[in-house]
Amino acid sequence: MSEFVSAGKITNTHGVKGELKAEVWLDSVDLLKTFKRLYINGKEYAFEVTGTQKKYALMRVEGIEDLNAAMAFKNAEIMVRKSDAVLPEGTFFIDDILGAEAIDQNGVRIGVLKQVLEYPSGNIYEIHGDIEHLIPDNPEFIVEKDIKNKTIPNKNKTNNNNNNKNTNNKNNTINQNNKNNTINQNNNNNNNIN
Repeated sequence: MSEFVSAGKITNTHGVKGELKAEVWLDSVDLLKTFKRLYINGKEYAFEVTGTQKKYALMRVEGIEDLNAAMAFKNAEIMVRKSDAVLPEGTFFIDDILGAEAIDQNGVRIGVLKQVLEYPSGNIYEIHGDIEHLIPDNPEFIVEKDIKNKTIPNKNKTNNNNNNKNTNNKNNTINQNNKNNTINQNNNNNNNIN
């Protein structure tokens, strides 16, 4: 588990007084506002969000006073320290649950959480074990998310005798062949809170 999380990327400058425009990879610009410090290229800066444009934050960063100074930060990744986060009760950074063991309702290990696929309708957990499982993050499938013990107990029943990639959907998973037709897996920003 990393001490820092990617919070976004500086996409452009804004105005001539050194303001920056950043795409925010957290759940919202409001969450970014709860931080007092950010890290760019390994250096710590104080900052202030001065405005928003959808998933973009307009901000002033300590020491950046003009357009030329701001241009040097274009395309830089923004990091924040997780310990500085003020998260609502029961929420966590997705990064903190990656690597958790998924366990079925009988206590049998299904696999390890490798990726969280984020979609408007909800997150899907990509679990790698003997076969790959895609399990929706909703109470019908996931009992709880135990961040401390890095486990994800769920209501999924596994069939330990089935080692091929074509599982059927009565196990509440999406089969390996079907996922490529229904789910776009090109999302690499696993930094939002859940």
